[in-house]
Amino acid sequence: MKETTHYPFYEAQPTVREALGECIPTADGTVRFIKSLFPCLNWLPRYNWRWLVGDSIAGFTVGLVVIPQAMAYALLATLPPDFGLYTSFAGAATYWLFGTSKDIVIGTTAVGSLLVGEVISHVHEAHPNTYSSVEIAKTLSFVTGLILFAIGLLRLGWIVEVIPYIPVSAFITAASIIIMCTQLPVLLGIPGVNTREEPYKVLISTFRKLGDTKLDAAIGITCLVLLELAKFVFAKLEARQPARKRLWSIMSSLRLTFAMLLYTLVSFLVNRHLSADESKFRIVGHIEQGFVHVGPPSFNGSLIGAILPQSPIILIILIVEHIAIAKSFGKKVGYEVAPSQEIMAQGTANILGPFLGGYSCTGSFGASAVLSKAGVRTPLAGLFSAFMLLLALYALTGVFYFIPRAALAGLIIHAVFNLVAPPSTVLKYWRLSPFECMIWVAGVVIAIFTGLETAIYVTTGLSFLLLLIRIARTKGQFLGKVTVQEMDPSQNQESSAQSKGQAAMRELYLDLARNDASNRDIVVETSHGGVLIYHFPEGLNYLNQAQHLKTLTDYVYTHTKRPAEESSADRSEALWCDKPTVYKQDDEVPELRAIVIDCSTIHNIDITSVQGLVDVRNALDRWASPSTIEWHFGGLHNRWARRALAAAGFGRSVAEDYHTIGSWAPVLPLAGEEADGESRKLKTCADDESSIGAQNGDQVAQRESGTGKQTHQPVFAIDRPYFHADLGEAVSAALAHASRSDCRAVFGIGLTLSGVASPQVIKNQFKLSDFHMLATFLTASATSAAIFAAYNARDTNKKIPAKSASSHGWIGAYDGNVIGGAMIGLGISLTGACPGTVLVQATADIGNSRVLAYSCLLAGVVWVKLKPLVTRQQPPSRAGNESVMAVTGWSTGRVVIVYEVAMLSILTAILVYAPRSVTMLHPVVGGLVIGLGQFASVSLAKKPVGVSSVYQDFGGVFWSILNGTLPKAIPDSILFAGGLMMGSWLTTFNVPAIREAMIRSETPSLPITLVGALFLTFGARIAGGCTSGHGISGMASMGLSSFITIISMFGTGMVAGVMLS
Repeated sequence: MKETTHYPFYEAQPTVREALGECIPTADGTVRFIKSLFPCLNWLPRYNWRWLVGDSIAGFTVGLVVIPQAMAYALLATLPPDFGLYTSFAGAATYWLFGTSKDIVIGTTAVGSLLVGEVISHVHEAHPNTYSSVEIAKTLSFVTGLILFAIGLLRLGWIVEVIPYIPVSAFITAASIIIMCTQLPVLLGIPGVNTREEPYKVLISTFRKLGDTKLDAAIGITCLVLLELAKFVFAKLEARQPARKRLWSIMSSLRLTFAMLLYTLVSFLVNRHLSADESKFRIVGHIEQGFVHVGPPSFNGSLIGAILPQSPIILIILIVEHIAIAKSFGKKVGYEVAPSQEIMAQGTANILGPFLGGYSCTGSFGASAVLSKAGVRTPLAGLFSAFMLLLALYALTGVFYFIPRAALAGLIIHAVFNLVAPPSTVLKYWRLSPFECMIWVAGVVIAIFTGLETAIYVTTGLSFLLLLIRIARTKGQFLGKVTVQEMDPSQNQESSAQSKGQAAMRELYLDLARNDASNRDIVVETSHGGVLIYHFPEGLNYLNQAQHLKTLTDYVYTHTKRPAEESSADRSEALWCDKPTVYKQDDEVPELRAIVIDCSTIHNIDITSVQGLVDVRNALDRWASPSTIEWHFGGLHNRWARRALAAAGFGRSVAEDYHTIGSWAPVLPLAGEEADGESRKLKTCADDESSIGAQNGDQVAQRESGTGKQTHQPVFAIDRPYFHADLGEAVSAALAHASRSDCRAVFGIGLTLSGVASPQVIKNQFKLSDFHMLATFLTASATSAAIFAAYNARDTNKKIPAKSASSHGWIGAYDGNVIGGAMIGLGISLTGACPGTVLVQATADIGNSRVLAYSCLLAGVVWVKLKPLVTRQQPPSRAGNESVMAVTGWSTGRVVIVYEVAMLSILTAILVYAPRSVTMLHPVVGGLVIGLGQFASVSLAKKPVGVSSVYQDFGGVFWSILNGTLPKAIPDSILFAGGLMMGSWLTTFNVPAIREAMIRSETPSLPITLVGALFLTFGARIAGGCTSGHGISGMASMGLSSFITIISMFGTGMVAGVMLS
C-alpha cells in the first residue's frame, strides 16, 4: 500500500515593492536594451555577397520607382519637387541602422504629403506672410520626429493598438478621394482652381471651368490611361505565366518610371527651345542641383506652437501607416517586426530629414512592395536606394526640368486610386460589424464635406464611444450546463455508434437565456437548485459593474426564494420603492446557496468593482439569511485581482490559521510530484472526522517514486480555496456546497425522526433497559455499509477510505480510540446525549440541553490549546492494518457480506428478545431514515456524515478571532452542524409530538452536564470521531479503529449506566 502525502501551498501576496522592482532595469537588461536600439548589429557581422547582390538589385530598382513618386508627392505638400527627393533620401539612408524590417522603404506618401500641405495652409492662415512653406514643413518634421523617437525609445509601440482600424481606413479612403479631386484641375490643365477648399467645392469649380481646359489634359489623361493599361496587362501576364511572375511584377512596378521617362521625352521634344513660362503645357521647371536646402529647422516658439495642435493627426497616420506596412510584410515573408523600434527608426528619419531639406516621411506601401518583389535580403538595400536618389539630385536635375506637371498629376491619381476602399471592402465591413461600417461611411462623408482633421477625430471618438457602450452596456449571462460528447467526424455511423461509450464527455456552459449562437433544440440544464453561474462577457470594471451587479441581484430576487417567509416587522422595514414581487415567496424556485462567477474575461479589477461585489454580497446575505452564501470565482489567475478580492473577504472559507481551524472541504486541483525531504511534510489532523472523505481522482495527477510514495501538491493556494482554476472546478465546488447543505438537513431530520436523540432513550440504552437506540444504530450502520460498498464499486477513482487510527503516542497505535471511546461512553451515560444529538436536543430546548451545547463548544475552545500539550510523537505507522480487509485478508465484498449478516443477526435478536420503548418510528425504520441521510451525504457531498469536529473547529475560529484574524468564511463542519440543526428544527416544528416526547425525558443536573460535556468533547477529539463518525460511518467503511472505538464506547457506557442506575 502506497503512502500518500499532501503538501501545502500558500499564495504569496503581490506587493507594490515587488511591482516596482520589476520596473527597475538590471545590468543585463540595460545591455540588452542598448543592443536592441541597433538591430543591425545582429545581422551586419553575417553579411555576405549573396545578400549584397540581392540588396543592390532591389535597392536600385526601388530607387527608380521612388524618384518620380517623391517628386509628385512633394507637390501635394505644396513644396518644390526636389523636397520629395530630400525626404526619400533621408529615410533610405537612415532606416537600415534602426529598422527591423527588410522590406520597408521610408519616404514620401500621398496621404502624409497631403497632411503636410494641410498644416502648411493652416499655419499660413494663422500667421500670414510670417513663415515660408519650407520652414513650416521642416519644423513640422522635426517636432513629429522627436515625438516618434521618444515613443520608440520608451518602448510605447503598443500605443498603435489604441488607434482603431476603421477611422484610419475611412481617413485613407477620404484622403485618396481628396487627393484625386485636388489633382484633377492639374491633370486637365485648368488654372484658377483653389485646390485647398473642400473636395466638393474643388469638383464644382473644376466642372465650371471645363471650358478652360488646356493641352495639359492630353498629357495627363493619356498618362493616366497608360498607367492603368500597363497595370492591367502586367497583372494578366503574372496570372498567365507564373514562372515569370517575378519579372512581370517588377516590370509593373517600374511602369511609373517608364511613363515619366516617356512623357519627359515628349516634353523635351516639344519644349526644348522654350522657357518654362512659354512651354506648351506646365512643366516642373528648374530644380537646383544637390542639397541646396541643407540647414536646421526653425525653432521659433510661435511656429512650434502653431504646429503642435495639428501634429496629432499626422502622428496617427505616420505611425499606423508605417506599422501596418511593416507587420504586413513581416507576416507575409515570415519574420517579426518590433513596433517600438520601427517608430524609433521612423522618428530618426524625421529628425535628420529636415537638416537635408526633407519633410515628414513614413513607410511607403508602393515602394515597399517593389522592394520586396525585387528580392531584397536585408535593410541595407536602403543605401542603394539612397545612392540612386543622390545620383538623381546631382546628375538628373536637368532631365527633371521637362517633366510635365499633368503627368505627375496622372501618376498621383493612379497611385492613390488603389487606396480607395472598393465596394467589396465596404460590404465586408458591414458583415463584420454594421455599426463600425456606419462609422466608416460617416468618416468618409465628413472628410469630404468638412475636412480630414474633423473626420479623424469624429470617427475615432465614435469608435471609442462604441467600445465604451459595448463594455458598459453588454448584458451578463447566467449559464447552464450541457454535457457534450467528442465525436470523430471521420468515422462512419456504425463505428461512431460503437465508440460512443468510449468518447470523451465534458461539460459545456451556455447562456440560459439562449441569446447566443448555440442550437435552440438543445436543452440547457440549470445547475443544482440555488447555485447561480454568472459570466461577464466584457470583463468587470467601473464602467459596467453597476449594470452587471444589478442584473445579478434582480435575477436572485426573482429566481430564488428566502429561506423563511418574512415577518410583518421585516416587511415594515422595506423601502417604499421595493417591488412587491421581491418579497413574494414561490415554492417552485430554490433557495440561494452559492454564486459562481466566471472570471475568464477578468484580468484586473478596480476598487469600484470590488466595492460593488461587497455591496451585492451584503445584500444577498440579508436575502438568504440565516443561510450563508458562498462566492466561487473560476478562472481568476491574476495575482493583483486575487489580492483585491481576498482583501474584500472573497476567496477563503476558513481563517488564516488553516491547521487550527480543522475540517473544510475545498475542491482543489492537485499536481503530483515526488517527495523532497522533511521540509515539505504537511502536519495533518489525524483525528479530524473529515478524514473520512472521498478521494477525487478526477482532480489529482500523481507520480510515484521508487520508494512507493505518492505526493500531491495543489496547483493553486489552499488558503484561498474559492478561487478556482477554471469555471468547471468552481461549479463543482459550489454544487458540493449546495449538496452538503441538503444532506445536512436530511441527516438532522433522520436523527430527529428516529427518536434516538431523546435523552431518555439514550440513557435507558446504557442502562440496558431499552435497546431502541442500539437497534436504530445497527440498522443505520448496516445501511451505510451497503451504501459505501455500492459507491466504491460504482466509481473506482472516488473511494471512501477506511477510518484511520487515532494515536496520541501514549500506549499504542489505537490508544486514542480506546481512551477516547471510553470517555465518550462515560459522557453519554452522564448526559443522555452524544456529540451529534447534543445539537438536536439544543434545537428542541430540552432541560439543560443548551447549557450542554455551550459547554461542548467551550470544551472545544479548550481542546484547541490542550491538544498540542497532550499529544506525543506518534509511534511507527501501522499502514495496512487500518481496515478489516487488511487485517483479515478478505475482499471488500466478503467483509461487507459478513458484516451485514452479523448486523442482521444482532438486530433480530434485539427485536425478538430485548426490551424496547414505543416511539414514533420503528427502530429499523428510524435506522433506514438515518441511512437516507448518509446516502444524501455520500451522493451529494461525496463524504460520509460526522459531527464532533464542529466543536474543535469552533474553538479554532474563536482563537483566530481572539488573535485578531477574522475568519473569511465558516468552516464546513460548522455549516454541517447548522444544517443538522435546521433539519431538526423543521422536524420538531412540523411534528410537535417529537419535541413533547423529548421534553418528558429526565435531564441531568447542571454539574453533571458540565462534566459530561468535557467527557463528550475531549473523548470525541481523542478518538477522532463520535457515534456518527465512528459508529455509523467508520464501521460502515470497515475501519478497524472505528470498531475499537465503538466497543470501548458502548462497553464503558453500559458499565457506567448500570452503575449509575
